[in-house]
Amino acid sequence: MKTLRRWSFLISSSAHFLALLAAGVLVLNLLVVTLVVLSLYLSRNQYQTRAMIATQNLAQVLEHDIATEIDKIDFALLAQSDEIARQVASGGIDGQALNAFIAQQLARQPHLENLRFANAQGNLEYGTGVASSPPINIADRDYFTRLRDYPDAGLVIAKPLIGRMSKKWMIVLGRRVSEPGGSFAGVVFATISIEHFQKLFSALNLGTNGAVSLRYADLGLVARRSAGEGASNAIGSNSVSTELQEIVRSNPTAGSYVARTKLDNIERMNAYRKVSDYPFYIIIGLATDDFLAAWRHEAIKTLTLAAVFVVVTIALSWLIHRSWKQREELSRRVVAVQEEERRRLAADLHDCTSPSLAAAVLNLGMIAADLPPRLPDGVQTRLSDTRALLADATAGVRNICADLRPATLDYAGLPQALREYAERFSQLTGVPVTVSGENAAARMSADSESMLFRIAQEALTNCAKHAQASAVEVELNVGNSKAVLTISDNGKGFDRMALGQSGHKPGLGLLTMRERVELAGGKFSLESAPGQGTRIRVEIQASARG
Repeated sequence: MKTLRRWSFLISSSAHFLALLAAGVLVLNLLVVTLVVLSLYLSRNQYQTRAMIATQNLAQVLEHDIATEIDKIDFALLAQSDEIARQVASGGIDGQALNAFIAQQLARQPHLENLRFANAQGNLEYGTGVASSPPINIADRDYFTRLRDYPDAGLVIAKPLIGRMSKKWMIVLGRRVSEPGGSFAGVVFATISIEHFQKLFSALNLGTNGAVSLRYADLGLVARRSAGEGASNAIGSNSVSTELQEIVRSNPTAGSYVARTKLDNIERMNAYRKVSDYPFYIIIGLATDDFLAAWRHEAIKTLTLAAVFVVVTIALSWLIHRSWKQREELSRRVVAVQEEERRRLAADLHDCTSPSLAAAVLNLGMIAADLPPRLPDGVQTRLSDTRALLADATAGVRNICADLRPATLDYAGLPQALREYAERFSQLTGVPVTVSGENAAARMSADSESMLFRIAQEALTNCAKHAQASAVEVELNVGNSKAVLTISDNGKGFDRMALGQSGHKPGLGLLTMRERVELAGGKFSLESAPGQGTRIRVEIQASARG
């Protein structure tokens, strides 16, 4: 049959429904897990960003404080140098006045350890503690030789060293003192104890494993304090992470990075800043375990809820699966009971009525034979009517038995049962029905044959009621693994898309056919269009008759 336009209508089998259920639960759980993972990922990034901003802010504050201190020390050194130059220009250095001036400058900067002056030979002459100590010479110190050899050196800041008087680690800041003619006259210098920086760092709240350090321009350690370790004894150590070395090379001013500190092997979010124009870097790190502790707690709760959701959805889907299987099993039993009841009713109806009807026909014939040849017209008419009524009753019983359960289906198989039913259908409706197929003689299981026969029976009934067809084709193809039954007509058809809409609900016939196919684990499809007829196709697994 020609079809200009067809719509495919697939009614899912049980296996299809369960597959969709499993796929739906899987997709839902994957969606939830994906959203949870994405949420935790974004949340972790936020914690990292907050830690990075916190370290940058702390590094900026410390950089400003240390730079300010150095600026003040430099001012004191300039003032001391100017005072020495003034006294020299006035006729010579007044030791008592210079010591008083130095003491005054030192009192104004309590973070300083000492303020002193060494002459051109490197001998300490004036400043705190010089008068009461044995003679000390600093001519071998790097900062002294640099200031002596380079008149324009400006402020020189030495690497950490141990003081020859205090025996403590300190930083020395010095400036050159020149004669009126420009020749080298000596050095004024100030010292800051490393302990000063460690005390400054101890005021910071860096968590359980946070750390702060001050390093020289070559990344040698000046001072360090870790919340878990306290002050560090590795002064002068250049042992730093590769990440710090690389980022300082690429950006020598400021930056952030994540790395494990070589001194304690703790991973931290670090921020560093160069201390103004001075040869120092301030580095502050917050331990990853510290600033992510709250996030991990949040992640555990979120993942627990997600796991509960997954378990609940799987449990509910299992309950739905079990309920669906129970419903299927119940439906199969109902269908089996119905089919058995049909078989019993057909057999009982045949056994109880057919012999009686046959006997009544024989008795009526015997009675007619015993009557005189010439009978009144009324009696002969009644005999003929009675014979016709008995014949109709016999045919009616035969048709009812065939509808309930055709005996041909049991002893001759599905193809013969379809041909006989098609013949009776044509006799009753006047619509010719053609039955064809390949390997149709192969016997399937009794349940499969019964199901396909009922599908054909219901489809032909629908055709007679609604299709207004002039021809119907029934095709049965049985293969090694599947059987396909197709019923096509050339009737008026209908709009498949309108099914399910208000006023166009599918009839019980379609629903019944669909349910039977679902129970057999098969596929049911319907194609139809207005004026183009209808085609029903059923595909099931063909199990051989046992």
